[in-house]
Amino acid sequence: MITVLLVDLGTPRDEVSEPLGIETLASYIEREFGNQVQVDLKSLELDNLASIAPYLGKFYSVIGLSTKIRAYARFTESIKAIQEKSPRSKIFVGDILGTYAFDEILKQYPGVICVRGEGEESFVEAIKALFFSEKPEQALRRVPNLAFVANDKMVIIERKPFDTLGAMFPKRTLAPISSVQAISGSHLRGTPWVGGGFLVGLDN
Repeated sequence: MITVLLVDLGTPRDEVSEPLGIETLASYIEREFGNQVQVDLKSLELDNLASIAPYLGKFYSVIGLSTKIRAYARFTESIKAIQEKSPRSKIFVGDILGTYAFDEILKQYPGVICVRGEGEESFVEAIKALFFSEKPEQALRRVPNLAFVANDKMVIIERKPFDTLGAMFPKRTLAPISSVQAISGSHLRGTPWVGGGFLVGLDN
């Protein structure tokens, strides 16, 4: 079985946010692969951790890191932990660093794979390429939105739009509403003018 660990690295800001990005990604992975893949979801903010080291007690085939603004220190500590504890894992970097700083990330860590922009479809296709293809590197070169290093050269695959209006619902396992006394939140995705939604003022 292929094991996948998706971790939201959070930010040093004084807030705790439900990691909807990785929860949504989990829905796509499970729909595509079923019981061929096991997905674990973790949040450094919710677990009050500085790196993913405590999560690496078992081997994961794939580790995906969702990187937010000002999360670089947590990112470098997490990469260091993976290199020490789980060097055979395939590492994916998404969100802010994977999208806007992929060139710098790949210069420092040429073994990782960056996902630029929305990663629901690209991440699933990348898993297919790596684990279900006879020629993984060639298959990986056909997956949109990726950037990685092959033969000492940076490979940047053309980005493909993602229909956020038709996105699957997230697998909401990290912040169950029943465990809190009050909750308020907001969510806007894709474009600032279309497809936004919000939830506010739920009290127990």
